[in-house]
Amino acid sequence: MAWLVRMEAREIKRRVLQALLGLALVAAGRAQQTGGDPVPPKDIRVVQGKEVDVTPVHRWLQSREGERPLSHWQRFQIIEIKRWVAGHPHCLATSEKGESVEILVANLPHQVRDFLQRYRQLQQQVHSAQLTVEREQRRLEEIDATVPAKTGAPSWYEDAWTRRRYQVDLALVRVKHAR
Repeated sequence: MAWLVRMEAREIKRRVLQALLGLALVAAGRAQQTGGDPVPPKDIRVVQGKEVDVTPVHRWLQSREGERPLSHWQRFQIIEIKRWVAGHPHCLATSEKGESVEILVANLPHQVRDFLQRYRQLQQQVHSAQLTVEREQRRLEEIDATVPAKTGAPSWYEDAWTRRRYQVDLALVRVKHAR
């Protein structure tokens, strides 16, 4: 029985590791995406009715050589979508200066939104798996506390001693987890 429970715990640990690996791969893919973004042929933004070409900023971000064009523009890295306000995502972001800010984004690309949703799902799966592992470890310790031990004593004495030992071991395990 105990070996079956241990095997279940191993399977849970394996799944937690798979989820962590998936989370790491997603994060690595995100870092690779942001580090090596190709420069778009032409990136025109409309600000207060005027067209602004931000392609020079993209080129500068690739090489970081010389003076930065459009220095009053900032690049933000979206970390998390906190909630939706009037149909727009209210996001936690990091500015170029490394400051954490909360911003409302008008036109968040769907790829960013999909990535952040997938990332949050993976975080929740990892958290859930960690809680499951902790619960199963407690259960295993309780099972191990009640595993029979052969003493070589007469059976009438061993049964009474074993029952008392189970109670003490189980109480110790439960006190340990209550802390």
